[in-house]
Amino acid sequence: MTGDTTGDTDFTEDSEYIRLFDDDESEEFMEQVYKRELGSSFEKVEGGVSVGHYEEEGRLPPKPPMSPFSTKV
Repeated sequence: MTGDTTGDTDFTEDSEYIRLFDDDESEEFMEQVYKRELGSSFEKVEGGVSVGHYEEEGRLPPKPPMSPFSTKV
């Protein structure tokens, strides 16, 4: 085996890493995305995490499963 594979390699300087993971999405940009996606439920961004409130809408309970057999006679 050639080369030292246990050395300190900084992958963050690799061009492919930069292309994929470069921090081009600022907090301001992400806040705008959260506001658009969450609407009135959005409150703030705290430590990179969207914070908001959850309002459960009135939903009907799930229907029972259907029988595989025909009920017509």
